[in-house]
Amino acid sequence: MKQLGECRFFSYIAAAYFLFMCSWVLPINIITFYAILAPFSLISKNIQHFGKRLVARWGNAHFVTCARYFSAEATMYGARLEDYARKRCLGLINHLGLVDHFLVMTALHNLEQVPDRWLFIIYNVWLCTPMGLAWYLHGNFFVNVVKPDQREAFLKKMTKYMDRHYHEGEFEWVMLYPEGSRLFLIKDSNARFSAKNNLPELKNCAYPKLGAALAILKAIGPDSNDPKKSICQKGPPLEYVVDITLGYQKGVVPTMGQAMMGDWPLENSKKFAVHLEVLPITPEMTTEEGLKEFLFAQYSKKDKLLAEFYETGVFPGESRRAEIPSDFWLVFMQISWIAVYMLNHYVWIAPTSRFIFSGLSKLLKMF
Repeated sequence: MKQLGECRFFSYIAAAYFLFMCSWVLPINIITFYAILAPFSLISKNIQHFGKRLVARWGNAHFVTCARYFSAEATMYGARLEDYARKRCLGLINHLGLVDHFLVMTALHNLEQVPDRWLFIIYNVWLCTPMGLAWYLHGNFFVNVVKPDQREAFLKKMTKYMDRHYHEGEFEWVMLYPEGSRLFLIKDSNARFSAKNNLPELKNCAYPKLGAALAILKAIGPDSNDPKKSICQKGPPLEYVVDITLGYQKGVVPTMGQAMMGDWPLENSKKFAVHLEVLPITPEMTTEEGLKEFLFAQYSKKDKLLAEFYETGVFPGESRRAEIPSDFWLVFMQISWIAVYMLNHYVWIAPTSRFIFSGLSKLLKMF
Protein backbone atom coordinates (compact mmCIF):
# COMPACT_ATOMS: atom_id res chain seq x y z
CA MET A 1 0.00 0.00 0.00
CA LYS A 2 2.84 2.38 0.91
CA GLN A 3 4.59 1.56 -2.38
CA LEU A 4 1.40 2.30 -4.33
CA GLY A 5 1.10 5.61 -2.52
CA GLU A 6 4.67 6.53 -3.44
CA CYS A 7 4.05 5.61 -7.11
CA ARG A 8 0.93 7.77 -7.09
CA PHE A 9 2.88 10.66 -5.59
CA PHE A 10 5.56 10.46 -8.28
CA SER A 11 2.83 10.25 -10.95
CA TYR A 12 1.41 13.55 -9.67
CA ILE A 13 4.87 15.13 -9.73
CA ALA A 14 5.55 13.95 -13.29
CA ALA A 15 2.09 15.02 -14.49
CA ALA A 16 2.58 18.47 -12.95
CA TYR A 17 6.01 18.73 -14.61
CA PHE A 18 4.71 17.94 -18.11
CA LEU A 19 1.67 20.18 -17.63
CA PHE A 20 3.92 23.09 -16.62
CA MET A 21 6.31 22.39 -19.50
CA CYS A 22 3.50 22.25 -22.09
CA SER A 23 1.52 25.21 -20.80
CA TRP A 24 4.33 27.62 -19.88
CA VAL A 25 8.00 26.67 -20.33
CA LEU A 26 7.82 25.38 -23.91
CA PRO A 27 5.63 28.21 -25.30
CA ILE A 28 7.63 30.94 -23.52
CA ASN A 29 10.85 29.55 -25.01
CA ILE A 30 9.31 29.30 -28.48
CA ILE A 31 7.87 32.82 -28.32
CA THR A 32 11.28 34.16 -27.26
CA PHE A 33 13.02 32.30 -30.09
CA TYR A 34 10.56 33.72 -32.63
CA ALA A 35 11.03 37.24 -31.25
CA ILE A 36 14.80 36.86 -31.69
CA LEU A 37 14.30 35.52 -35.22
CA ALA A 38 11.92 38.33 -36.29
CA PRO A 39 14.64 40.89 -37.23
CA PHE A 40 16.31 38.30 -39.47
CA SER A 41 13.35 38.61 -41.85
CA LEU A 42 14.83 41.98 -42.86
CA ILE A 43 18.22 40.38 -43.58
CA SER A 44 17.49 36.89 -44.87
CA LYS A 45 14.23 34.94 -44.95
CA ASN A 46 16.29 31.75 -45.23
CA ILE A 47 17.87 32.33 -41.80
CA GLN A 48 14.47 33.03 -40.26
CA HIS A 49 12.88 29.94 -41.84
CA PHE A 50 15.79 27.74 -40.76
CA GLY A 51 15.45 28.96 -37.18
CA LYS A 52 11.69 28.40 -37.19
CA ARG A 53 12.07 24.86 -38.53
CA LEU A 54 14.64 24.06 -35.86
CA VAL A 55 12.37 25.35 -33.09
CA ALA A 56 9.40 23.46 -34.56
CA ARG A 57 11.28 20.16 -34.50
CA TRP A 58 12.47 20.74 -30.93
CA GLY A 59 8.93 21.61 -29.90
CA ASN A 60 7.60 18.48 -31.57
CA ALA A 61 10.17 16.43 -29.65
CA HIS A 62 8.61 17.61 -26.40
CA PHE A 63 5.21 16.19 -27.39
CA VAL A 64 6.94 12.94 -28.33
CA THR A 65 8.57 12.94 -24.88
CA CYS A 66 5.14 13.31 -23.27
CA ALA A 67 3.86 10.32 -25.26
CA ARG A 68 6.94 8.37 -24.22
CA TYR A 69 6.23 9.20 -20.59
CA PHE A 70 2.63 7.98 -21.10
CA SER A 71 4.21 4.68 -22.28
CA ALA A 72 2.14 5.11 -25.44
CA GLU A 73 2.88 2.56 -28.16
CA ALA A 74 1.87 3.57 -31.68
CA THR A 75 1.49 0.85 -34.32
CA MET A 76 1.31 1.97 -37.95
CA TYR A 77 -0.75 0.34 -40.70
CA GLY A 78 -1.35 1.03 -44.37
CA ALA A 79 0.72 3.30 -46.58
CA ARG A 80 4.36 4.03 -45.81
CA LEU A 81 4.92 7.77 -45.87
CA GLU A 82 8.68 7.87 -46.46
CA ASP A 83 8.14 8.55 -50.18
CA TYR A 84 5.78 11.45 -49.39
CA ALA A 85 7.85 13.17 -46.71
CA ARG A 86 9.04 15.87 -49.14
CA LYS A 87 5.79 16.09 -51.06
CA ARG A 88 3.07 18.67 -50.44
CA CYS A 89 0.25 16.97 -48.56
CA LEU A 90 -3.06 17.69 -46.86
CA GLY A 91 -3.29 15.55 -43.71
CA LEU A 92 -6.84 14.68 -42.59
CA ILE A 93 -7.09 13.34 -39.02
CA ASN A 94 -10.13 11.97 -37.20
CA HIS A 95 -10.53 13.70 -33.83
CA LEU A 96 -11.34 11.59 -30.77
CA GLY A 97 -9.56 13.12 -27.77
CA LEU A 98 -6.88 15.52 -26.56
CA VAL A 99 -4.33 12.71 -26.71
CA ASP A 100 -4.71 12.72 -30.53
CA HIS A 101 -2.17 15.48 -30.99
CA PHE A 102 0.53 13.64 -29.03
CA LEU A 103 -0.16 10.49 -31.04
CA VAL A 104 0.08 12.30 -34.40
CA MET A 105 3.33 14.00 -33.35
CA THR A 106 4.78 10.64 -32.30
CA ALA A 107 3.64 8.77 -35.42
CA LEU A 108 5.08 11.32 -37.86
CA HIS A 109 8.08 12.60 -35.90
CA ASN A 110 10.72 10.74 -37.96
CA LEU A 111 9.38 11.72 -41.38
CA GLU A 112 12.38 13.78 -42.50
CA GLN A 113 11.32 17.45 -42.45
CA VAL A 114 7.56 16.98 -42.07
CA PRO A 115 7.44 18.18 -38.42
CA ASP A 116 9.54 21.20 -39.44
CA ARG A 117 7.30 22.24 -42.30
CA TRP A 118 3.73 21.45 -41.31
CA LEU A 119 1.00 23.99 -40.74
CA PHE A 120 -1.87 23.04 -38.42
CA ILE A 121 -5.44 24.30 -38.56
CA ILE A 122 -6.35 24.74 -34.88
CA TYR A 123 -9.52 25.59 -32.92
CA ASN A 124 -9.10 29.21 -31.80
CA VAL A 125 -9.78 28.60 -28.09
CA TRP A 126 -6.07 27.67 -27.89
CA LEU A 127 -5.13 31.18 -29.02
CA CYS A 128 -5.92 32.39 -25.48
CA THR A 129 -3.01 30.34 -24.09
CA PRO A 130 0.79 30.79 -24.28
CA MET A 131 1.01 27.63 -26.40
CA GLY A 132 -1.62 29.05 -28.75
CA LEU A 133 0.46 32.20 -29.20
CA ALA A 134 3.52 30.05 -29.95
CA TRP A 135 1.53 28.08 -32.55
CA TYR A 136 0.28 31.35 -34.06
CA LEU A 137 3.82 32.71 -34.43
CA HIS A 138 4.81 29.46 -36.16
CA GLY A 139 2.20 30.24 -38.83
CA ASN A 140 -0.68 27.95 -37.87
CA PHE A 141 -4.21 29.12 -38.70
CA PHE A 142 -6.95 29.35 -36.06
CA VAL A 143 -10.61 28.69 -36.80
CA ASN A 144 -13.86 29.04 -34.88
CA VAL A 145 -17.40 27.73 -35.29
CA VAL A 146 -18.75 29.71 -38.24
CA LYS A 147 -22.40 30.69 -38.61
CA PRO A 148 -23.99 30.06 -42.04
CA ASP A 149 -24.16 33.78 -42.87
CA GLN A 150 -20.43 34.14 -42.08
CA ARG A 151 -19.27 31.13 -44.09
CA GLU A 152 -18.32 32.94 -47.29
CA ALA A 153 -16.38 35.61 -45.41
CA PHE A 154 -14.52 32.91 -43.47
CA LEU A 155 -13.66 30.97 -46.64
CA LYS A 156 -12.25 34.12 -48.24
CA LYS A 157 -10.22 34.95 -45.12
CA MET A 158 -8.72 31.48 -44.88
CA THR A 159 -8.05 31.23 -48.62
CA LYS A 160 -6.29 34.60 -48.47
CA TYR A 161 -4.20 33.41 -45.50
CA MET A 162 -3.07 30.27 -47.32
CA ASP A 163 -2.40 32.33 -50.44
CA ARG A 164 -0.09 34.65 -48.48
CA HIS A 165 1.62 32.33 -46.00
CA TYR A 166 1.86 28.76 -47.32
CA HIS A 167 4.60 29.23 -49.92
CA GLU A 168 6.17 32.27 -48.26
CA GLY A 169 6.56 30.33 -44.99
CA GLU A 170 8.03 27.33 -46.87
CA PHE A 171 5.39 24.96 -45.47
CA GLU A 172 4.74 21.61 -47.14
CA TRP A 173 2.12 19.68 -45.13
CA VAL A 174 -1.18 21.17 -43.94
CA MET A 175 -2.75 19.25 -41.04
CA LEU A 176 -6.49 19.38 -40.39
CA TYR A 177 -9.12 17.79 -38.13
CA PRO A 178 -12.02 18.18 -40.62
CA GLU A 179 -14.75 16.90 -38.27
CA GLY A 180 -14.41 20.19 -36.40
CA SER A 181 -14.32 18.79 -32.86
CA ARG A 182 -13.83 15.66 -30.80
CA LEU A 183 -16.32 12.96 -31.75
CA PHE A 184 -18.10 12.66 -28.39
CA LEU A 185 -18.95 16.39 -28.54
CA ILE A 186 -20.56 16.22 -32.00
CA LYS A 187 -22.16 12.77 -32.09
CA ASP A 188 -25.70 14.11 -31.72
CA SER A 189 -25.26 16.91 -34.27
CA ASN A 190 -23.66 14.42 -36.68
CA ALA A 191 -26.70 12.11 -36.33
CA ARG A 192 -29.04 15.05 -37.04
CA PHE A 193 -26.94 16.03 -40.07
CA SER A 194 -27.10 12.47 -41.42
CA ALA A 195 -30.88 12.30 -41.02
CA LYS A 196 -31.45 15.74 -42.53
CA ASN A 197 -29.37 14.95 -45.62
CA ASN A 198 -30.49 11.31 -46.05
CA LEU A 199 -26.96 10.03 -45.42
CA PRO A 200 -25.99 6.77 -43.70
CA GLU A 201 -25.26 7.54 -40.05
CA LEU A 202 -21.60 7.26 -39.08
CA LYS A 203 -20.99 5.70 -35.67
CA ASN A 204 -17.21 5.92 -35.28
CA CYS A 205 -16.42 9.26 -36.91
CA ALA A 206 -18.37 12.28 -38.16
CA TYR A 207 -19.03 13.66 -41.61
CA PRO A 208 -16.31 16.26 -42.18
CA LYS A 209 -16.99 19.96 -42.51
CA LEU A 210 -15.99 21.19 -45.94
CA GLY A 211 -15.12 24.82 -45.16
CA ALA A 212 -11.49 24.64 -44.03
CA ALA A 213 -10.42 21.97 -46.54
CA LEU A 214 -12.16 23.85 -49.36
CA ALA A 215 -10.51 27.15 -48.42
CA ILE A 216 -7.10 25.46 -48.36
CA LEU A 217 -7.57 23.81 -51.75
CA LYS A 218 -8.96 26.99 -53.33
CA ALA A 219 -5.63 28.66 -52.59
CA ILE A 220 -2.99 25.94 -52.88
CA GLY A 221 -4.82 23.13 -54.65
CA PRO A 222 -3.89 22.25 -58.26
CA ASP A 223 -4.94 24.68 -60.99
CA SER A 224 -7.37 23.03 -63.42
CA ASN A 225 -5.52 24.63 -66.36
CA ASP A 226 -2.07 23.55 -65.15
CA PRO A 227 -2.16 20.94 -62.32
CA LYS A 228 1.57 21.44 -61.70
CA LYS A 229 0.83 24.93 -60.38
CA SER A 230 -1.28 25.99 -57.41
CA ILE A 231 -4.38 28.11 -57.91
CA CYS A 232 -2.66 31.05 -56.20
CA GLN A 233 0.19 30.74 -58.76
CA LYS A 234 2.84 31.30 -56.07
CA GLY A 235 4.35 27.84 -56.13
CA PRO A 236 3.63 24.12 -56.46
CA PRO A 237 0.22 22.83 -55.31
CA LEU A 238 -0.76 20.31 -52.68
CA GLU A 239 -0.29 16.92 -54.32
CA TYR A 240 -1.72 14.30 -51.96
CA VAL A 241 -4.28 13.74 -49.25
CA VAL A 242 -2.85 11.72 -46.37
CA ASP A 243 -5.85 10.22 -44.61
CA ILE A 244 -4.81 9.53 -41.00
CA THR A 245 -7.11 7.31 -38.93
CA LEU A 246 -6.39 7.14 -35.21
CA GLY A 247 -7.65 4.11 -33.33
CA TYR A 248 -8.03 3.53 -29.59
CA GLN A 249 -8.60 0.03 -28.23
CA LYS A 250 -12.32 -0.90 -28.16
CA GLY A 251 -13.13 2.71 -29.03
CA VAL A 252 -12.43 3.80 -25.45
CA VAL A 253 -10.60 7.13 -25.67
CA PRO A 254 -8.42 7.93 -22.64
CA THR A 255 -8.60 11.43 -21.23
CA MET A 256 -5.49 13.54 -20.89
CA GLY A 257 -5.59 13.10 -17.11
CA GLN A 258 -5.81 9.32 -17.41
CA ALA A 259 -2.85 9.23 -19.80
CA MET A 260 -0.69 11.50 -17.65
CA MET A 261 -1.45 9.56 -14.46
CA GLY A 262 -1.20 6.13 -16.07
CA ASP A 263 -4.85 5.42 -15.21
CA TRP A 264 -5.62 3.73 -18.52
CA PRO A 265 -9.31 2.78 -18.92
CA LEU A 266 -8.37 -0.61 -20.41
CA GLU A 267 -5.38 -2.85 -19.85
CA ASN A 268 -4.11 -2.28 -23.40
CA SER A 269 -5.34 1.33 -23.80
CA LYS A 270 -1.75 2.56 -24.13
CA LYS A 271 -1.49 0.63 -27.43
CA PHE A 272 -2.69 3.03 -30.11
CA ALA A 273 -3.00 2.39 -33.82
CA VAL A 274 -2.64 4.67 -36.84
CA HIS A 275 -3.89 3.76 -40.32
CA LEU A 276 -2.50 5.73 -43.27
CA GLU A 277 -3.86 6.09 -46.78
CA VAL A 278 -2.46 8.34 -49.50
CA LEU A 279 -4.62 9.63 -52.35
CA PRO A 280 -3.79 12.12 -55.12
CA ILE A 281 -5.44 15.54 -55.07
CA THR A 282 -7.25 16.31 -58.31
CA PRO A 283 -8.48 19.68 -59.67
CA GLU A 284 -12.07 18.42 -59.16
CA MET A 285 -11.46 18.48 -55.39
CA THR A 286 -11.02 22.26 -55.48
CA THR A 287 -14.78 22.59 -56.10
CA GLU A 288 -17.30 22.22 -53.28
CA GLU A 289 -19.21 19.35 -54.90
CA GLY A 290 -16.07 17.48 -55.87
CA LEU A 291 -14.58 17.85 -52.39
CA LYS A 292 -17.86 16.86 -50.71
CA GLU A 293 -18.11 13.68 -52.77
CA PHE A 294 -14.50 12.75 -51.98
CA LEU A 295 -14.57 13.51 -48.24
CA PHE A 296 -17.95 11.92 -47.54
CA ALA A 297 -16.90 8.73 -49.33
CA GLN A 298 -13.56 8.73 -47.49
CA TYR A 299 -15.15 9.17 -44.07
CA SER A 300 -17.75 6.50 -44.76
CA LYS A 301 -14.82 4.18 -45.45
CA LYS A 302 -13.08 5.45 -42.30
CA ASP A 303 -16.18 4.61 -40.23
CA LYS A 304 -16.07 0.98 -41.40
CA LEU A 305 -12.31 0.86 -40.86
CA LEU A 306 -12.73 1.96 -37.25
CA ALA A 307 -15.61 -0.47 -36.66
CA GLU A 308 -13.34 -3.31 -37.76
CA PHE A 309 -10.51 -2.03 -35.57
CA TYR A 310 -12.69 -1.78 -32.47
CA GLU A 311 -13.78 -5.37 -33.01
CA THR A 312 -10.41 -6.95 -33.87
CA GLY A 313 -7.86 -4.56 -32.34
CA VAL A 314 -5.95 -4.21 -35.63
CA PHE A 315 -6.26 -2.31 -38.88
CA PRO A 316 -5.90 -4.20 -42.18
CA GLY A 317 -2.44 -4.56 -43.69
CA GLU A 318 1.08 -5.04 -42.44
CA SER A 319 1.85 -3.50 -39.05
CA ARG A 320 5.02 -1.73 -37.89
CA ARG A 321 6.00 0.17 -34.76
CA ALA A 322 6.28 3.93 -34.97
CA GLU A 323 9.92 4.94 -34.60
CA ILE A 324 10.69 7.39 -31.84
CA PRO A 325 13.99 9.02 -30.82
CA SER A 326 16.12 7.41 -28.12
CA ASP A 327 15.35 8.13 -24.47
CA PHE A 328 18.77 9.80 -24.20
CA TRP A 329 17.83 12.30 -26.93
CA LEU A 330 14.41 13.00 -25.40
CA VAL A 331 15.95 13.61 -21.95
CA PHE A 332 18.58 15.85 -23.55
CA MET A 333 15.80 17.90 -25.18
CA GLN A 334 14.03 18.30 -21.82
CA ILE A 335 17.24 19.51 -20.18
CA SER A 336 17.80 21.90 -23.10
CA TRP A 337 14.31 23.40 -22.80
CA ILE A 338 14.75 23.86 -19.03
CA ALA A 339 18.18 25.48 -19.50
CA VAL A 340 16.83 27.87 -22.14
CA TYR A 341 13.91 28.78 -19.88
CA MET A 342 16.27 29.52 -16.97
CA LEU A 343 18.24 31.82 -19.25
CA ASN A 344 15.03 33.56 -20.32
CA HIS A 345 14.00 33.86 -16.67
CA TYR A 346 17.18 35.71 -15.69
CA VAL A 347 17.43 37.81 -18.86
CA TRP A 348 13.89 39.13 -19.18
CA ILE A 349 11.13 37.27 -17.29
CA ALA A 350 12.32 38.14 -13.76
CA PRO A 351 13.29 41.79 -14.57
CA THR A 352 9.99 42.34 -16.40
CA SER A 353 8.01 40.81 -13.53
CA ARG A 354 9.79 43.02 -10.99
CA PHE A 355 9.14 46.11 -13.10
CA ILE A 356 5.42 45.29 -13.44
CA PHE A 357 4.94 44.51 -9.74
CA SER A 358 6.87 47.63 -8.75
CA GLY A 359 4.67 49.75 -11.01
CA LEU A 360 1.50 48.18 -9.63
CA SER A 361 2.67 48.73 -6.05
CA LYS A 362 3.31 52.42 -6.72
CA LEU A 363 -0.07 52.72 -8.43
CA LEU A 364 -1.89 51.13 -5.48
CA LYS A 365 -0.14 53.44 -2.99
CA MET A 366 -1.62 56.42 -4.82
CA PHE A 367 -5.16 55.36 -3.82
